[in-house]
Amino acid sequence: MERRSAHRSESAVEAEAYLGDPVALGEAFLEKLFLDPVRSLGRRQLFTGCAAISLAWARRKARAGEAPAYWVRLAALAHAGVLTDARIEAKDPEAFAQWAIENFGVEQLWATSMERQEAPRWSPELLSEVYLRADLNAQAMLAIQNMPFGGQVASWSKIVEGEAMSDLASRPLGLLIYPGPLDDFGPPPNDVELAEWETPPGGATTLLGLLDALPFCAKIGQPSAATVDRLIGILTAERDFVSDDIDRYLTALNAVADMSAAGRSVRLSDAVLDRCTTLLRQQDAQERIPYLLSIAVTACAACEDRKAYRDRFGAFFTSTAFRLGDETALSTLRQIIDHMLVAERRMAPELGRARLIADYKLRRAP
Repeated sequence: MERRSAHRSESAVEAEAYLGDPVALGEAFLEKLFLDPVRSLGRRQLFTGCAAISLAWARRKARAGEAPAYWVRLAALAHAGVLTDARIEAKDPEAFAQWAIENFGVEQLWATSMERQEAPRWSPELLSEVYLRADLNAQAMLAIQNMPFGGQVASWSKIVEGEAMSDLASRPLGLLIYPGPLDDFGPPPNDVELAEWETPPGGATTLLGLLDALPFCAKIGQPSAATVDRLIGILTAERDFVSDDIDRYLTALNAVADMSAAGRSVRLSDAVLDRCTTLLRQQDAQERIPYLLSIAVTACAACEDRKAYRDRFGAFFTSTAFRLGDETALSTLRQIIDHMLVAERRMAPELGRARLIADYKLRRAP
């Protein structure tokens, strides 16, 4: 035991002589990670852009072999990391990220939406710069907290905690707790009681009244049975409700769809899809049809059985094509179906019917 302790001490001395002061090295690393504009913000922006490109590339390559989403995403994110390292000296990473999102973002959005049945707790926004920053904060804080008692370095904690408090002050709490890009393939998370995250607890009786709590709860776990029953009751009561603030209402509805997918709750999915159907009668909701359809796709992912998912998916898009009468809305639906078929051609039988109906109605339009 004494010889092993002596060996460790000698190794530490040798490492310090070779590398320098480990405390100073740690400070330099954390400053580069969080405070250096090129190595922190610029790297995150580069990775966001590279991830959009890599995911599009990997999915195209994987389609022929029908590789599972887990393999595709792992390969794409590893490739994005290599590209980020290669372009770290890029002069305008923000412009590059914007270009990548403009050119590949739509494909990534609908491809990820089509993967929700296989990976229900993840979405493209989790690769944005702000979420990457939050993930770095969380990982660094966890590493420092796991250091042996008495071995934590105050200057390291100051940098990391200061950055985390900056995030907490400027962004929603949900940014600090969310599933990682491979977490949604693991075991289901713990149940979440919605009432514990609202103020006052259990006081809201409308979807908009729960807007502050819903997105956070959607990210940290699956809804409890009581939460599912409560949300179904609210959506049923609001079935014909016309909101004056459609954007905020769709944000809340999207969070409920996320919860239905994460918890594999077909009952909650039914309520969300029914609400989406009634919203299609509302003119300002039709103007936001891409968002409304992405909500519906997420809700369909509540079906764990692949055939049930495809049947539900196809039925909703077919009925939507029947219901829409506005030429602009039908054209948008047709474009979205095309994007989905590029992402997942195996859904052609389900989406084909909706596309034929939309094409027929557009040809007959005056």
